[in-house]
Amino acid sequence: MDSKRLIMAALLSVIVLVGWGLLFPPSERQAPVQSEEPFPFEEPAPDGGFRPLAPPPPLVGGTVEERIEPAESRLPPLAESIEREIEIETEAVIARFSNRGAQLISLRLKATAGRDGLPLEMVSLRDQGPYPFALMEPDGSESALNRVLFVLEDTGGGVRFRYRGPEGSALKQFNLTDSGLFDVEITVEGRTDWSLLLGPGLRNPDAQELKGTYRLRRQASYAIADEIESLDASKPGAPTTLNGNGVRWIGLEDTFFLTALMPSSPFRSATVEAMLQQPTDQGGSTYLPYPEILREDQEDLLAEYRILLNPGTESFSAAAFWGAKHYDELAALPGSPGLEKTVRFGIIGLFALPMMWALLWIHEHVVQNFGWSIVLLTVCIKILMAPLTHKSYVSSRKMQALQPKMAAIKARWRSKLKDKKGRPNMEAQKKQNEELQALMREEGVNPLGGCLPILLQMPFFFSFFALLRNSVDLWNAPWAFWIHDLSLKDPYFVLPVIMGASQFLQQRLIGSTSMEPSQRMMMNIMPIMFMFFFMQAPSGLVLYWVTSNLLTIAQQGVYQRLRSKGILGGGESS
Repeated sequence: MDSKRLIMAALLSVIVLVGWGLLFPPSERQAPVQSEEPFPFEEPAPDGGFRPLAPPPPLVGGTVEERIEPAESRLPPLAESIEREIEIETEAVIARFSNRGAQLISLRLKATAGRDGLPLEMVSLRDQGPYPFALMEPDGSESALNRVLFVLEDTGGGVRFRYRGPEGSALKQFNLTDSGLFDVEITVEGRTDWSLLLGPGLRNPDAQELKGTYRLRRQASYAIADEIESLDASKPGAPTTLNGNGVRWIGLEDTFFLTALMPSSPFRSATVEAMLQQPTDQGGSTYLPYPEILREDQEDLLAEYRILLNPGTESFSAAAFWGAKHYDELAALPGSPGLEKTVRFGIIGLFALPMMWALLWIHEHVVQNFGWSIVLLTVCIKILMAPLTHKSYVSSRKMQALQPKMAAIKARWRSKLKDKKGRPNMEAQKKQNEELQALMREEGVNPLGGCLPILLQMPFFFSFFALLRNSVDLWNAPWAFWIHDLSLKDPYFVLPVIMGASQFLQQRLIGSTSMEPSQRMMMNIMPIMFMFFFMQAPSGLVLYWVTSNLLTIAQQGVYQRLRSKGILGGGESS
């Protein structure tokens, strides 16, 4: 009986326990899930941009001190253990980045050869950083993030760098395109007081480019609306701070090349500072703050600008251009940033642009040499001007034929041009001039007709001058013989001497026996003055002037032969 009671009690206990569990099941407790995402930034969106960071979940309970934690304590560090470089090649450039600071350490232009025959290097050589796109502190010093090793990711046509650690959290992404532009996106988490570095310096011009009368222009420039402002590196001053509102682009340039940033949105400010370039034994340079007073050993050193762009936000994005200043290519860039205005033809640009297009057409379709292209273009200009030159020549000969009659009029009035006290007689001078003008009208002679060829050449001369000084198409372009760069002076001054001699011969063929002695002396001195003036001029410009002189001499020779045969009023001696 007792055993039956025990069995019944056990069964009732089991039923109670099982029923209780069915009626009141225990709550499930889930183990915390570890995030597999090693970096707080979102993955790129399908359109190539970055999605905005998702807001953190609301915090419940805890003190303020417990809720505000640095990112490094919430997520594991993200950094490389070794320094690595990556090379990205497009149709336009070969760019090389280092994961130390995620900086651009080299960018070569595939379509432009340097003096060494290799693709031109646009990054100024230096023995140590910071390099372009380095991060800088508010006081202008290097950020600690420039010394850390970012995690490097090849994105195909671009590169992404990520870092998180004791020095902070940052992301940099560069997307290169075949148009010559590349996109830059940078985020420094939790910081709005960082700066982005451009420069210092641009490419590596040699001593020949930097010396001479027609010195290479080096400057920092920026555009607000359609107006470009520039700071000349040859005349450095105190640092200049610009308000970023309304700035379309900002960058560094020289006469032929340009690096510019076009921000996607307004930025806080930019600081332009002069740096002193100190060459080193390793073949590079170090850049020092430009002193208020130069020491004697610093007077021959170059000043170069650097730009510190201050976004004023955690994130910054921009389009960047690094390349040669080809006018048509700059004008065709997406978004029309107006970079073509950095090709400074000046007020003569109305003539320089058509001449540039004509010169490029000849080079592309006729002869693949810019020196001979200049010669052919000069021939075309002479042919175009031939009717006016002929008219001028005829007018000049008529003027010479009138010289005896004009001399007789002057002799008749000579004694009346001054009164008894030696004072000028204005009335007599007026009547003499009226008589001379009446004679020239009667004979159909223009007193300025002989000067017309020179006056007509002036626009072409100044256009070639502007073209050869500013067109990168003629930079490092050879002609023949000893002329290896049409944008530089003739190293042996052969062309200037030929130009002076041809100018003198041209004046002799025109004839100066009928001129006043003072005029004749000036005409004889002018070739010598021009020769010395052109000693330092670009050899391409001197080549144009020499070709023009030789063609004028040949033209005058033809006129002389025609006159000797009774054509063009023959029979008159020269």
